[in-house]
Amino acid sequence: MQWVLPYVTDLDASGESLVAAVSAFEDATGREDSLESLLWLASELTGTVAGCIDLLNGRDPASPESARPPAIDDLRPSDLPAHRSVEVQGRLMRRVDRRGGAIGAVWVHSHTDRWTTLHDAVLDRLAFAVALECARIHAARQAELRLDPAALETLVAGDQSAEQCAYLARRAGMSPETEYVVVAVRSSRQELDPRVLADVVARGLEPSGLLTRGTVVADVAVVVTDARADLSDLLATPVAHEALGRCGAVLGVGLPALPRDLTRSWQQARGAMALAPMLDGVPVLRFDHLGALALLGEIPSGAIDATPDVRALRGLLALPAGAEDLRILETFCETGGLRATAAVMHMHHSSVRYRIDRLEQELGFSVDGGAGMLRALLAVKLLKVRLLESGGTKPPRGGQPG
Repeated sequence: MQWVLPYVTDLDASGESLVAAVSAFEDATGREDSLESLLWLASELTGTVAGCIDLLNGRDPASPESARPPAIDDLRPSDLPAHRSVEVQGRLMRRVDRRGGAIGAVWVHSHTDRWTTLHDAVLDRLAFAVALECARIHAARQAELRLDPAALETLVAGDQSAEQCAYLARRAGMSPETEYVVVAVRSSRQELDPRVLADVVARGLEPSGLLTRGTVVADVAVVVTDARADLSDLLATPVAHEALGRCGAVLGVGLPALPRDLTRSWQQARGAMALAPMLDGVPVLRFDHLGALALLGEIPSGAIDATPDVRALRGLLALPAGAEDLRILETFCETGGLRATAAVMHMHHSSVRYRIDRLEQELGFSVDGGAGMLRALLAVKLLKVRLLESGGTKPPRGGQPG
């Protein structure tokens, strides 16, 4: 209680009242008393009307409520000075701060307008206790807003009317008139539950102050966050980077959209995420940065599986040397030459030629020309997409010897 010493000049009766007030507020804070109880305590200790402006939760209580003084027009708590009490239109007021910003104000009102050290000290302790209580209530409300993941899942995945979308957005703790971004998340750790993955990514974004919501749609982890900031920058922060690194996450990011259009943002995010195997080493894929590549993410899985080229490569992958054959084919198509492929794969160029000839026999077309290379490379990339989606054999990475 060393903070109380500046208020105490001598231990007379007022000093004893001050010490009693301090003890009472310390007990109340330890019990996590309600805001109403804290105001009642301040009123009893000072013989005044005590009140609070709670910006976090939209409340303006007073104790006793029946004796509330007239409201002060155009009063903003942020206009009050920090760490000291000031008189404003018959009230002694003090700003309530949390993490460097004003979240409200506390006040006492008396018809005598005689303010003592006791009033100032009680306001100081009241502001401290109210900051904790308001933050606790706000956190609880935020948790309640998140308790309906089914609403968010339906909003993202479903085809709803504008009225239904507005209702679902509010149930998910979102504003119907605010733009959000959908992030689709996949992990290299197949054993990681999608809901856990969504929570990890959401927590990684929370320190930035963004509203985040996590759910699962079609067995894919989904995070919805507001579109006020560049996600690429936020995901590169130490907290987010560490969280994503631990779970081996790959993210696809859709375009900003209002809640009624989130289904489209979800489709874009899922399509971008699906292209991760085509772009080795890129953990965050933004739909608006993909250009024409985004069209590949819209190819239905069934159409990919039915493509003869993909089916042939899947058959090759089942052979003992299949993974290395696919790496050779992918590297050859990307580099465009035998010697360049041989250098990357640490092989003799004649061995590469032999393997390419054998692959051409299995595929049924030549890969020496530009069209053949593009066809084969596209088939390899699409196969890697399907392997990752189905959780099957780990896709071979181009340019790495087996």
